[in-house]
Amino acid sequence: MNPSALSRRLATAVGNVCRRQPVKVTLLAACLVTYAAATVWDDVAPVGTHDWIADQLKTLHVADPGDFHFIVYGDNRGNNPPFASILDEVTADPSIAFVIGTGDLVKTEGKEQFRQLIRQIRTRLHVPFIPAPGNHDLEQGGFLWPKIMGPLNYSFRVGPNAFIVFDDNTADSLGESQMQWLERALADAQDCDTRIVVMHMPLFDRPNGILGRCVPEDLSRRFIEIFHKYRVTYIFASHIHGYLKGDYAGIPYTISGGGGARLVGSDSERYFFHYLRVHLHHGQVDVEVRPVPSPLSQRWFGPYGYSAWLMVRDLATFQGLETSLLIATIVLGLLLIRPLPRQTKPEAGT
Repeated sequence: MNPSALSRRLATAVGNVCRRQPVKVTLLAACLVTYAAATVWDDVAPVGTHDWIADQLKTLHVADPGDFHFIVYGDNRGNNPPFASILDEVTADPSIAFVIGTGDLVKTEGKEQFRQLIRQIRTRLHVPFIPAPGNHDLEQGGFLWPKIMGPLNYSFRVGPNAFIVFDDNTADSLGESQMQWLERALADAQDCDTRIVVMHMPLFDRPNGILGRCVPEDLSRRFIEIFHKYRVTYIFASHIHGYLKGDYAGIPYTISGGGGARLVGSDSERYFFHYLRVHLHHGQVDVEVRPVPSPLSQRWFGPYGYSAWLMVRDLATFQGLETSLLIATIVLGLLLIRPLPRQTKPEAGT
């Protein structure tokens, strides 16, 4: 059969379906149009900020810059009960000056993900929220972070204390210009009492060895060399979904990845949902770990059951309308292609 004949037969079949089942065809078309509109809206609707970091730093005011508390946490990957608990506990603590998120704030890079994150923070948190980028925040190429959040690398001061936020997510291909930026930022902070580095990927994965969830060994050595040279006071990182504390060649560090993403180990002393309450006073950094409750799905079914529950929850949260429309479209399509029952003629004499 030639293409023109096939096209005519297809057009005739479609026309017959439209004439015989107009209501179903109209509903199918409405579902398709609404699905397309919802998908486009997720990608083009405004997020509500163009430079989140700058806006948050403008509102950062600490009554006593030599003695204050702040929060550090990492790896919430969107909205979930542990992250909501962290925000609620911070809001209830009037001593907290600001919150630092060490990355993986969203599950995957997308406008709808950042839109929900910002909405949740604005609704539940009443102190500045200062983020570092994680690999999930940059997963689709990292184009949205500069447009929504701001720079990947930046620094700020709170009195005599310097905070250096550094993007080490492309650890396998960090350019020399990035390392030079890091050295300049640390050199500029030599007049400060403390120099606190915030990064997503840690320098060393202590439980799993140097080839675990951390930067490559040669880059780790270079970081340590730079951090010793410029007298780094403390390092905060995440990426490992748990709690680890120690020192890198004499430099204190804490890894905090218990913000709500699936935990990666079974040792209850290391792998639990939590955040850090940090007391910075007169050049000293005191870190207190604060556990938050585990969801029922985590307690009943373990980390993989919790992960499955999060997937279903995220689907309903971010794609609930689109999923419903897609199911309706499939059902209507199947009903349309199902043959109608044949009409039987009445027998003569009946």
